[in-house]
Amino acid sequence: MPVKPTDRSFEQGLCVLLMLALQDGHVPVGSSALAGWLEVSDSYLKKILRKLTVAGLVRSRACPRGGFTLARSPEDITVADVQRALHPLRAFEPSGLGARVFPDAEHAVSVGEELRGLFSRARAAYEAQLETVSLADLLLPDAWPKGSVDWRDLARRDNG
Repeated sequence: MPVKPTDRSFEQGLCVLLMLALQDGHVPVGSSALAGWLEVSDSYLKKILRKLTVAGLVRSRACPRGGFTLARSPEDITVADVQRALHPLRAFEPSGLGARVFPDAEHAVSVGEELRGLFSRARAAYEAQLETVSLADLLLPDAWPKGSVDWRDLARRDNG
């Protein structure tokens, strides 16, 4: 199931990963600074960061100068990785509605099986396409090796 346009957590999670890739010196960035730049609540962003951490896309460092860093190179993180971490695609499972509504149960089962296969193939094609794009592909060339932005500086955002 593709990401819904109204579901912002995928976009926010992808943006966080790109921000961490661009962090000056790749030092950890706190969730409150990231949330400030994204203009979302810190508690909401922490839920996204937790999923990204569990998926092995970011590292969390709990200490006075802690925060989040990328767990892998931007070249090794694909858009599909982000999709799986934040919104795993679900397979279509017929509820049995067709068998209850249509008198020909055999036909209803056949349609359900055909749809299940169709959605399975579509999901595989969708995931395969997302696998072709890495975070590095979304960044300007040579933008991430040393980082170029200090996202910890919220005053810069507030002052333009």
